[in-house]
Amino acid sequence: MWYNKIMVWLLRSPLHSMISSGIMIIGFTGSKSGKKYSTPVNYYKIDNAIFAMCDRSRIWWKNIKKNSDLDLFIKRENFSGKGLVIDSKTQVEEALAIIYKHNPQIAKYMKVEMVEGEPVLRDIQKLSDNTIVIKITLTA
Repeated sequence: MWYNKIMVWLLRSPLHSMISSGIMIIGFTGSKSGKKYSTPVNYYKIDNAIFAMCDRSRIWWKNIKKNSDLDLFIKRENFSGKGLVIDSKTQVEEALAIIYKHNPQIAKYMKVEMVEGEPVLRDIQKLSDNTIVIKITLTA
């Protein structure tokens, strides 16, 4: 996407604070080429894990299924992590429920109704067909 280069530049610049509280750069290795790639993604830190979501139609996440080693650039700091691609419908729904429960402002943006602090399952189910979740555990 044409705007990814702009986002990466902004995240690496002194102006990063405008967007870096919710967007990071995820670096991964191409499963066929062995080449290093990076892309900006929204992220959500929950307990000791970092969650990222992307549209299933994007293909970059498939590389992480084959090589889970990740380089993360968050708030102008480098981290290493292991990524777990969550792509089964049921597991995506469970992961989205966790993300939205901890980030109700995102639920509202995604049109997921919250009832007593819990996301409504039918709303999550509508999103789960087209969503991939990556759960990242920091390693260093």
